[in-house]
Amino acid sequence: MKKLLLIILFTTSFTYGQNTYWVTLSGSNGNNGLSEGNAFRTLVYANNKMSNGDTLYIKKGNYGNDRPVINKDNVTWIGYSTTPGDLDRQIGDGPLWDYESQAFSNTRYPTITATDQLTQRCMDISGNNVTIKNFQVTEGTFGFNFTGNNPIADNLSVYEIGDTNGGEGSGATGLNQYSIGIRFRGNNSTIRNSVVVNVTGEGITFRGTSRTSPTNGHIADHCKVFSDKTTAQNGCDYFILLFEVDNSIVSNCHVEQRNDTNSGRHGLSIKSGGTGNIFENSTTSGVNIEANFAAVTGNIYKNITINGRFSAGAGTGGKISIANGANNNLFENIKLIDCRYGISFADWDDGAEPGGNSAGEFGGGNDNDLVNIVLIDVRSAVHFSFFQALSTANDNRIFNLTVHNSDRLIEADMANSGTKFYNILLDDVTTLISGSDTTLNSNTIFSYVNVRNSFDTSAFTPYAENNITSTTFSFTNEVTNDYTITTSAMDIGQDLSGIFAPAAFDFNGNTRTTPYTMGAFEFNGGPPVGDVTAPVIVSHSVLSVTETTFRLDWTVDEGSKGRVRYGTSPGVYTFETSLEDNYLTRHIQTVGGNNAPLLNPNTTYFYQYYLEDVTGNFGYSSEFSQTTLSSGEPTPPSPVTTQDLRGKFLKIKKLF
Repeated sequence: MKKLLLIILFTTSFTYGQNTYWVTLSGSNGNNGLSEGNAFRTLVYANNKMSNGDTLYIKKGNYGNDRPVINKDNVTWIGYSTTPGDLDRQIGDGPLWDYESQAFSNTRYPTITATDQLTQRCMDISGNNVTIKNFQVTEGTFGFNFTGNNPIADNLSVYEIGDTNGGEGSGATGLNQYSIGIRFRGNNSTIRNSVVVNVTGEGITFRGTSRTSPTNGHIADHCKVFSDKTTAQNGCDYFILLFEVDNSIVSNCHVEQRNDTNSGRHGLSIKSGGTGNIFENSTTSGVNIEANFAAVTGNIYKNITINGRFSAGAGTGGKISIANGANNNLFENIKLIDCRYGISFADWDDGAEPGGNSAGEFGGGNDNDLVNIVLIDVRSAVHFSFFQALSTANDNRIFNLTVHNSDRLIEADMANSGTKFYNILLDDVTTLISGSDTTLNSNTIFSYVNVRNSFDTSAFTPYAENNITSTTFSFTNEVTNDYTITTSAMDIGQDLSGIFAPAAFDFNGNTRTTPYTMGAFEFNGGPPVGDVTAPVIVSHSVLSVTETTFRLDWTVDEGSKGRVRYGTSPGVYTFETSLEDNYLTRHIQTVGGNNAPLLNPNTTYFYQYYLEDVTGNFGYSSEFSQTTLSSGEPTPPSPVTTQDLRGKFLKIKKLF
């Protein structure tokens, strides 16, 4: 009898939750749902029929107010037009709906159209390891609300969520409606190729429970958020937001406020708490990048272009905003064009914490590094903000700064201390400082500065440390915004080590060579010559483990593409994740279910990392192993392992 029971249980574990169902507008809930010809009619009915591990195909069309609550695990929902796969996007493709050239259509995808913008959530997803692809929602107060772990959102569209046409004071409570496009509240979420257009609150947001209980390991890649509303009351406030989130990456994204004439919105933001996060290879228009609150520390913003659109009347446009105590963050390789402010430090009573301007939101931004910053057509290059100005901005450092066409280098309306400027190139800058406080703290430092067509260098005298010059130079092509220079005569003179180490590389990643050029660009800089060394893994960790997936996080010593190959026997790699299309120094990927089949429970998998740098050097790491959880086993805390693998990478030279 015991043997028979074991056979039954064994058989059930491999047959349960393996069904594929279909939904079409021409279907019927009286069908069995197992083919397109026998499809169900409604999403709610199909969802109730599904079990853990099932797949649902949904044909395009407007399904109206048919709003499911997905609480099953390991399920996959895939929209299609004519045949499954015809709406799928590859990693890096971006959203299928091109908002900038195509009108909204509720028949392009399978679409949920809610009937109440103030109360209804279009789709709630509480299950773990849920994948939703090629789907669209509109007209609710929430678009997609993910609360489970390890979800994958791919090619989702969200349009007109919340009361986006009502003025302030509209809505059921008499207050302005605050809506959210796509929100994630579990761990290890992935969203890619998705677009949000017009919400009244947050576009794409990742949230933790508290500063001491953040969520981890999210990825947003090739996503876009737009708002075309003309007032702050019904336009998007936070476009892509990490709120009490650690160790997450936002890459290749674009956020844009098109018509708002109020103050600049929050474009790429980390707020309340967050560490180890990266925003990279992205663009903003009319909105800021932002680090906000004292627990926002140890994050990186790099390779970002900000078009403030200030001359078009877009309020304060975009800026680098460091506020309310944010500290020890790195802003690197960032270009700002047509902005009211370039780099802004501020402190105000945000209201997010009781008791006024409490410790969690106190400070004007401290100990942050800004490296390779290019400011073109800005009113004030650096702004110590007038807005409440409740404290001091302390000990921030700015390396390799190029400023062209600015009314002033510094607008000082807030106390400041210990600000350090190293390796600065100024062109057409009218004055050093203005504002309500027209002096800088005496411990301000300017070291290695070259000035052209600007105020007299004597203005630096109280703060000059080294080498303030007026050497002649010219830019390569101002018409095309190419602010590299055509001379190597501006020698910054110091050894690029110690405190000057951040100045050792220019905006384009070139190693600076003697004579070092002032500003963000090294004269005649080019890609490394003769590089024959593959990237080296610096650190590696397993962020999370489930019954059917595990999530890996690894960093390398230079930008590289990456993927993971894996299998159930040592040295035998049956599957691999997709190769990333950008050269990153930090990588996070989910093995199983992300871009390859789900894994088996209680099974040991052996894997290697593959890395490839920009000059074609590539190789595989040593082999590692990870065992998935047994059915019902609780998820261990993350990360579960951390290893320093420097020097263990199997290097392969580029073949010429």
